[in-house]
Amino acid sequence: MKEQIYFDTIKLAKDNYQVDYSPNYSANHAILGLTFIQNIRKRDMLSYMRQEAKKWIAKYPVPLLVFAYDDTGSTITLQEPDGFCLICWQEPGDGEIKESWETKNFKYDRKSELFKNGWDKIFTKIPYRTQSQIKENADILTKQRIKEVRTVKIMLFVWVGVIPATWLIIQQFGPAWIGLAISVYAGLKILSEVKKVCFSKSNRKETSEEKERREMEHHHYHCKLNPKGFLRLKAENFEKELRDETISEYNNLKNQT
Repeated sequence: MKEQIYFDTIKLAKDNYQVDYSPNYSANHAILGLTFIQNIRKRDMLSYMRQEAKKWIAKYPVPLLVFAYDDTGSTITLQEPDGFCLICWQEPGDGEIKESWETKNFKYDRKSELFKNGWDKIFTKIPYRTQSQIKENADILTKQRIKEVRTVKIMLFVWVGVIPATWLIIQQFGPAWIGLAISVYAGLKILSEVKKVCFSKSNRKETSEEKERREMEHHHYHCKLNPKGFLRLKAENFEKELRDETISEYNNLKNQT
């Protein structure tokens, strides 16, 4: 059995939408996603989907599952009642592009090993990684994490064990003036902090952390008063974040062209 292959996703920015094309090796097809940045008619979306499907099948002659998304990443239903995936493929004989909203009409043999063995020849320009490469990279990251954890443990050991032990040795066997100097420095630091807390609070300006904490407490109070309104606001903020991320990625791709 041939080793599993994971292809990268090709991302392109068109005038009204973003294209994401990704081969699905294990399922013997590719996935084509069109994310529409602007609100356009559904029939125009379907037209763009068909145009892109023909282009990608001509470039990479494999069956396609075509999806439409809005700017929040939500799937758009273009064929009632639940037509959200347009299946496109090329007939083996005459090369005609066929399409269907029903998976039962998709007659391509998905279990064909001959087809799977030809993928590395079809997608010659799309970067991919093998399962062994992914495992190797994961092992490298794991070793790095172990090394980082070991470094943190050493630092904690020095801070909790070595430094206090050194301080005790200095007190017991070191010159008296070293211990006295350290004690004076520590006492001055303590007095400085006490002064900040007890005597300067009314005169000093509110720090950014204190202001943020005060605003959070204020918001929390009003959220408790209106929990339904808070849930609506939370959903709106989440949707805005998704939309901003989509538009940001689209603009970055647009600037690259």
